[in-house]
Amino acid sequence: MQSIVRPIEHGDFEDAQAVYRAAALGVPDGIYSPSIKAEWANRTNSEFLEKSFSRQRFVAQLGKTIVGYVGYDQNRSTLTECYVLPAYQGFGIGKQLVKRVLRCANEDRLEKLTVLASKNAVQFYEGCGFSVERAEALVMGDGRLLDCYRMSIYLAAG
Repeated sequence: MQSIVRPIEHGDFEDAQAVYRAAALGVPDGIYSPSIKAEWANRTNSEFLEKSFSRQRFVAQLGKTIVGYVGYDQNRSTLTECYVLPAYQGFGIGKQLVKRVLRCANEDRLEKLTVLASKNAVQFYEGCGFSVERAEALVMGDGRLLDCYRMSIYLAAG
């Protein structure tokens, strides 16, 4: 499934937030508890997405529908997030988004790019060339921990 990957625009932020929430809530049962998934899904909002100026964001669009988005922070050498609507996962859209960020990171001449991957995303990022560095935990708004993994990829430009 080939989507158009383009820079996020002002009118896309609510759609990107909906993608984020649907993807967080759509994590298969048994990986994280329903209450952790609910907290995760409410962790961001469209205002946050719009005002995170240090990050570049791109959306994947099929027709008129935003089906995924990805974030990149050059200053931290980090792929900050990558989410795809559950109904569109497994069709290569996430990989298209990650490739866009890898192209940016190479253009920025970074040596290495990192991502903090949820447990359900480790295999996806490995398929994109990332390797697990270590287990970590992300502190949620209510103080609970979301178990995840710090992953990285070395870049040709570096």
